[in-house]
Amino acid sequence: MSLPLLRFSLGPHLCGFNISEVREVLRIAAITPLPKAPAFVEGVINLRGDIIPVIDMRKRLGFEPGAYTFPNRILITSLHGHTAGLIVDEVSGVAQIEQAEMGIDPSEELCMNLHRYVSRVVREGEQLLMVIDPATILTEEETSTFAAAASAPQPEEHGK
Repeated sequence: MSLPLLRFSLGPHLCGFNISEVREVLRIAAITPLPKAPAFVEGVINLRGDIIPVIDMRKRLGFEPGAYTFPNRILITSLHGHTAGLIVDEVSGVAQIEQAEMGIDPSEELCMNLHRYVSRVVREGEQLLMVIDPATILTEEETSTFAAAASAPQPEEHGK
């Protein structure tokens, strides 16, 4: 049995999502800021007529934020039944992780609950990859607040 992971980076960290959790991968688009949103929420994008809230994964996971550049991507996924975009530094492909490389569940190894974001640490060749479960990125309460803010009428952009 193998686990297909969409491999991406957040700064120096190699991460992955189960490929079935990602609906599509987009280049960075114009992001409209949301007033009074948490610091990790960059704003919303218009994706084929749907307003999609966008989270900066570096900020959400507590990593040093960086400027957006050409390699940055937005991963479209579902968070508690709501579509959202997750900004990552770079997508580097799909990894097939075999059973023998499944690594550890950090919570089991350390006898503590570390599943806030990282569900497993796996080996891919010589590298370690943190497997992130999208369901852990926002609490259900944050998701409800996030979805309500994204559906609220937005102020008109300047210059139009």
